[in-house]
Amino acid sequence: MDKKMKLETEVEKQTHKLVMQIKEHVRDFTFLYVRRNNVDVDRESMSRVLDVVDLAVQDGYHKNIDKFGHALDKTLSDFSGEEENPTE
Repeated sequence: MDKKMKLETEVEKQTHKLVMQIKEHVRDFTFLYVRRNNVDVDRESMSRVLDVVDLAVQDGYHKNIDKFGHALDKTLSDFSGEEENPTE
């Protein structure tokens, strides 16, 4: 595997890890906020809404990861010392 491919793979892996950590934080933060502030939402409804939020985060990740990768392509090529593929 060439240097650029290894770098792209690592960037994508770490980006996915960050997005999943943010997703967990959003879920935990929202749940604690609702409990602390006595927001009138039952546990089941809260869980269903947070499940939708999880799906939205996953969907946003999958819809945008390729654009993110393409935006970094030139920088990764410069960093790895390899030329960009003009056909991609």
